[in-house]
Amino acid sequence: MTQLSITTDREIYRPGEEIRGQVHVICDKLETCEALRLDYKGVIQSRVILGSGKHRRIYENVIPVIDNSETLLEAPEFQAGTNSFNFTLTIPRDAPGSYYGHNGWIQYSVSAVIEKKNWPDKTESTPIQIAWLASNPEMKSETIHWPYDKKEESPLELDIQDDVVTLGKDFTFKFRVQDQQKLREVRAYLVYKEQVAPDGIKEAYLDKLGSWRIPDSELTRNSWIDVRLNTSNDWPLPLMSELVWTQYVLRVEVDVPFRFDHVAEIPLKVFYPFETREQESETDTIFEWEKS
Repeated sequence: MTQLSITTDREIYRPGEEIRGQVHVICDKLETCEALRLDYKGVIQSRVILGSGKHRRIYENVIPVIDNSETLLEAPEFQAGTNSFNFTLTIPRDAPGSYYGHNGWIQYSVSAVIEKKNWPDKTESTPIQIAWLASNPEMKSETIHWPYDKKEESPLELDIQDDVVTLGKDFTFKFRVQDQQKLREVRAYLVYKEQVAPDGIKEAYLDKLGSWRIPDSELTRNSWIDVRLNTSNDWPLPLMSELVWTQYVLRVEVDVPFRFDHVAEIPLKVFYPFETREQESETDTIFEWEKS
């Protein structure tokens, strides 16, 4: 019986760095094969599923970031016990970071493959996590009044004095509702919005991170009401890739009985005074400062 495993020198890498690791082949007796191969892959993927049953349709785009294979050993003999072999791989400098979303993913892996004649290849894979390199550009704050077009009729008005969200600090804005508008409540969210468009089919997933609400009974009509939304420096930064992109938006909903809600979505800029976290998992999206 032959077992495979892969170990690497670190859990998180930055674009441009080297991955140093070992392939371990564990045998209970002398084994031979045609080759020991190493596959190094990275993909950006987006997928939207519409319908169900026989009407189910899958729209998917995949772009390879890395697709390399190399032979570590030709016609090796593996001794009984643990046989370890070193490898070194280089991450492209322009590689996007790892991302694990709802309809989009950016994933990397290293696989060890034993090629044996007349037998299925034996394969063992391990994920490779790559950090996003984030710069800290100067954020120019802007004041936003919504609706943008003053001629547009809307029961809801928003006043945002600063459209920059500093993660870890409260975000504030004001709103007011017209006297005659019937409603149940007003809800406000800070939303991390993931967007994809495989084969031109657009889909957005809203992760509502910060929330606030006020019922109609506590609402003073036609008066400006202050709202304060909490944020956390554990929240992710917006990211941009060829198939999946994310942004923060302020989403305010007026819950109207027996009708569609009135909804306003305002894109926001984000400032992230972060430090690298010590605890990560394989499904975290990690951001680090870009070296100047």
